[in-house]
Amino acid sequence: MPRTMMPQAHGTVIVVDDVEAMRDVILAYLRKWDAQLTLVSASNAQQALAMVESYGSLGPDPNERVVVISDLRMPGLDGMTLLRSLAGSPFEVRTILMTAFPDDGVHDRAMELGALACFAKPFELDALAEVVWRAVHDAHAANEAPPNGTT
Repeated sequence: MPRTMMPQAHGTVIVVDDVEAMRDVILAYLRKWDAQLTLVSASNAQQALAMVESYGSLGPDPNERVVVISDLRMPGLDGMTLLRSLAGSPFEVRTILMTAFPDDGVHDRAMELGALACFAKPFELDALAEVVWRAVHDAHAANEAPPNGTT
């Protein structure tokens, strides 16, 4: 289905990483991939939690999705702690983790806590964008494909 015919959903994506260059690369790619997304960044988990709270305080919007893409290792609160905090939040937030230090248990722990995905750096930005698209559009059905046609 052409991108212009896709069902529209509004999404805010918060990219959380203590490395500014990583945030910038992901934001630039997602901006090019789907211009309809609202893209913001946070340099740490505390900032991300404050952003989620501010979005939630604006009131529930059934068409708005908040997706957090977070690095696992950061100063202060780490990505796993952020994931736990978001899972306990009164607001629906979908979380994707990424790490340069994967081990056998990281992926399993992240998925048990409700992460949509856990990417090992370096990863394909198309794969990340697809998970973001599915999170924003609630596209869990096999017949709903992201705009670039991958499944």
